[in-house]
Amino acid sequence: MKQKVCKDCGRLRAVSEFYVKRVNSNGKRYYARCKTCYNKWTYIRHGREYVKDGEAFKRRQARDDLKKAVKSGRIKKPTTCSSCGRYLPPEKLEGHHENGYGNPFDVVFLCRTCHVLRHKPPLPGQLA
Repeated sequence: MKQKVCKDCGRLRAVSEFYVKRVNSNGKRYYARCKTCYNKWTYIRHGREYVKDGEAFKRRQARDDLKKAVKSGRIKKPTTCSSCGRYLPPEKLEGHHENGYGNPFDVVFLCRTCHVLRHKPPLPGQLA
């Protein structure tokens, strides 16, 4: 197994822990930073803070976990909106974390219209 030293953390890691830069006739070329350090560096480079315990991180992690579960077949999307009952193909339904992001699989699947209404309730006098 090929190994490489990360430019930032200095640890010896398997090449599978590095992003592929490009593939040429000599084989694969890898970035100098491991995936973990590269992701941190990218956040800092773009002026964002790399925080692993904030609310935004929890939201992103829950969305990613749900997406992986649906893709792998562990969670099956319904064919109707849980709110209005309208029939839609599963790829058009969106997962809504009703009770927060603590359990990424505790979701209701809604059409886009109902999902927007859950986040922005109508003003008084408007139709729901």
